[in-house]
Amino acid sequence: MKHRSTIIVGIIALLIIGALVYLYGYRKRQVSADLATVQQKSQDVATTSKVKMALELNKHVSHLPIDVSASSGVVTLAGKVPTDQDKILIGQIAKDTEGVKEVINHISVEPTPEAIAQAEKERAMDLEIKAAVLEKFWKSPELRQESAKIDVEVLNRVVKLSGSVPTPELKSRASMLVRSVSGVQEVNDAGVSVSSPVVQYPNR
Repeated sequence: MKHRSTIIVGIIALLIIGALVYLYGYRKRQVSADLATVQQKSQDVATTSKVKMALELNKHVSHLPIDVSASSGVVTLAGKVPTDQDKILIGQIAKDTEGVKEVINHISVEPTPEAIAQAEKERAMDLEIKAAVLEKFWKSPELRQESAKIDVEVLNRVVKLSGSVPTPELKSRASMLVRSVSGVQEVNDAGVSVSSPVVQYPNR
């Protein structure tokens, strides 16, 4: 009987020890998880502050009310801006900030009357530039020929040329004429192909 009681006591002791070991391990894991959570939240707070600071330092968007939040390195942006360019710029600034893994851009674009007026002004300028470019092409005997087929697109004062010309010299001539137009900020002639390749003769 005494031997049996000893066995029972031993079993109970083992169960108690096992329970204590389990509770200790669980508590240790819980503490580690809590510590990791605290560290991640601290990092998210720091990331949020960095993004806000980067936006405040940019003169183009510092005046815009933007909400910034971060979770595990994923930054979410919210708010209202007057133009698509503002939304894109804010998203790029956030993306380039240290600690940011991903950007979710929920910013909505709601143009103000001033922004609408400015956009209309820019559009009118683009149309004026396009008309001036086409006029210069028409006045150029080489570019007026049917063999030179160049399309002109203008957006935000950037002129994009496409089509084909018979020689590289004519392509350069077209780009030079575009650059001479007042108001042009940039010329992109990558879309212009040369239909007659340059013939290279071997050295004699």
